[in-house]
Amino acid sequence: VTNNNGCVARDTAMVMVDSLPMANHAITGPVQVCQGENGVTYSTDTLHFAKSYSWTLPPDAAGASATNQIALDFAISATSGNLKVHGINQCGNGPEVVFPVTVNPLPLAAGAISVPASICQGQNGVPISVSPVTNATSYSWSLPAGFTVVSGSGTSNILVNVALSAVSGPVTVTGHNSCGDGGTSTTTATVKLFPLPAGPITGTPVLCQGQTGIIYSVPAIPGAGSYIWTLPPGATVTAGSGTGSVTVSFDSTALSGALTVRGHSIDCGDGVPSSLAVTVNPLPSPAGPITGTTPVCQGQAGVSYSIPAIANAASYAWTLPPGCTILGGAGTNTITTGFSNSATSGAFTVHGHNLSCGDGRHSGLPVAVNPLPLAAGNISGTSPVCQGEPGISYSIQLTDPLTTSWAWNLVPPASGTLTGQSSTVSISWDNAFTGNASLFVNGVNGCGSGVVSAPMNILVNPKPDVTFLACNDLFTTKNAFPVILKGGYPTGLNGVYSGTGISQPTAGTFVFDPGSGAVSGSATGVPYSITYRYTNVYNCFREATRTMKVFSSNSAQPCPGTVTDVRDGKTYQTFISGSGAAARCWMAENLNYGTAIAGNMPQTDNCTVEKYCANDLPAQCGISGGFYQWDEMMNYLTAEGIQGLCMPGWHVPSHQEWDDLESNYYGTGLAGNSLKDLSVPIGFHGMLSGVLYLNNSWKFTSGSLTGEMFWSSTILSGWPLAKGINLINPSVSEYRSGNGNAFPVRCVKD
Repeated sequence: VTNNNGCVARDTAMVMVDSLPMANHAITGPVQVCQGENGVTYSTDTLHFAKSYSWTLPPDAAGASATNQIALDFAISATSGNLKVHGINQCGNGPEVVFPVTVNPLPLAAGAISVPASICQGQNGVPISVSPVTNATSYSWSLPAGFTVVSGSGTSNILVNVALSAVSGPVTVTGHNSCGDGGTSTTTATVKLFPLPAGPITGTPVLCQGQTGIIYSVPAIPGAGSYIWTLPPGATVTAGSGTGSVTVSFDSTALSGALTVRGHSIDCGDGVPSSLAVTVNPLPSPAGPITGTTPVCQGQAGVSYSIPAIANAASYAWTLPPGCTILGGAGTNTITTGFSNSATSGAFTVHGHNLSCGDGRHSGLPVAVNPLPLAAGNISGTSPVCQGEPGISYSIQLTDPLTTSWAWNLVPPASGTLTGQSSTVSISWDNAFTGNASLFVNGVNGCGSGVVSAPMNILVNPKPDVTFLACNDLFTTKNAFPVILKGGYPTGLNGVYSGTGISQPTAGTFVFDPGSGAVSGSATGVPYSITYRYTNVYNCFREATRTMKVFSSNSAQPCPGTVTDVRDGKTYQTFISGSGAAARCWMAENLNYGTAIAGNMPQTDNCTVEKYCANDLPAQCGISGGFYQWDEMMNYLTAEGIQGLCMPGWHVPSHQEWDDLESNYYGTGLAGNSLKDLSVPIGFHGMLSGVLYLNNSWKFTSGSLTGEMFWSSTILSGWPLAKGINLINPSVSEYRSGNGNAFPVRCVKD
């Protein structure tokens, strides 16, 4: 120790150092042990300096000792590991001595045993197995009584034979190795009985073909879940199939033979059968085909029928349709028959017969018995009819199904043409015949004719004579005024027009409307049929047909310019009067349409458009157009602004349209100068050709009073209005004219 003054003082002590225990000897004992082995001793020689000992054990080994020797117990879960020991003294623990110990395992517990669900007594090679057991080197099996291992002994898969005396019981297996046995697995083997031999069969041993409801039975067979029966040919189980008692039917072809039965197990199979000999006596063989006459007639006799000889038949039994009797050969295979007047169709049958078993199968032949036709029933059909009507049906009200055809007779024969021979015929009545006719009928078949029916009296009424002259123009343009249809004869409400574009605006009035959506026009004219039908008081009708042609609308033709009348092809100059919405396109020439007649003849509603030519000179119509009485010009209608005799798409000007025209030419007082001016290129160009008064005289055709009147479509106070111009006055005059005067007409475009 050194102090602050640098002085040093020392002292010394002796320390004694003892040794730790040494590891100078090895452990002795078994190197290999088994799981579950107990009391295994291990030891080591005395370790230098050791006062006591501490042992460290392998996994799942148990034991305790403070000496140099220890006894160990190894659990069944023990595993290999090191056994260690070290010495202990006052200085502490010495180093360890290590001894490796190998722990060999026991087999594990056996798993589930696989045994077939159904094992039968007497079955060989039944497989029984268990999944391989870990650590097992062999297997110990325990089986029920009657089970013998024939393959795989000591393994996990064995084959066993099962004796006929074997019974159900436990099956066990244990894995084994050098360390011992593992856990045991157990299951049950269920042994099913093998059917015992069948006992004696009871039932009828001798019977006939065709016999039914025969019962056969056998005592109960131990081990049988069901019963298997075998029968002679032609025998069939009809009840009790699969049981110990069956009901059997023997058909007409059944043969003698053995009837057997055996027990059956669905798992174990069939037992030994027992047998009963069954004798089946034959029925007569099935009858062969019947030969003979068909069809026959009522009242026919001496008709033969036969079949080939039938084996096993002592006699033959025939059945015949009603009204048919056996005249000879009864009980044999050939008979002679007769058919009464009331005999009906039906089947001939025959079968063989013997005393032991009865009747065989029969054979049949349908025989048609054709009767004479019955009296024909009443005739039904149409009466009265119209002459010339085609295909009018007449028929028998109650027909005879046995009649093969019908004979019809019409009196007088020239009244019509009959067609058909069935229960229904048709008559096409002659165009020239009217009056009363009679119709008769009777049935006919291969056996003859039936009674003729009562006559049906038929009245044949006349048809009307119908013509269709077509008073109307048969040419029009699309969207022109509707054309009122006339010219059908006879006239009256019984006359009807029909066809595309035709309607009936009022009773008795029919029109063809070119403005209809169903009607179209073309440059060459689209034809449409117009049919006139007239029905007379007998409700008989005839028809006549004409064709209307519809041309394209002339609304697009330029004005001023020309317009062509589609009815006769004549072309007329046109001019414009007015402007804007008030503008109207007028003909610059007088209408020249129709057939010229003499001035002293009145124009009539006779389906011909009639005109007069100035001074009764036909050539004048080509210069100044036609002259028309007002009714003819209006086509015998009175509505203002209608087409009248104007071309389609044009109309007869109204009084107002004339006034508008005059207003465009400086008014009524001066318009005459312009209307009669022929020098202007485009204008009215009024011709001063005179007038015809009342089919009597031509006036104002020359001199200072030369002039001309023009019709309007307007009636004022019952008088048609006309407009006039003359040679000397500049004005336009207005004239209330009689219908009988004849003036020219100028048309205005619609």
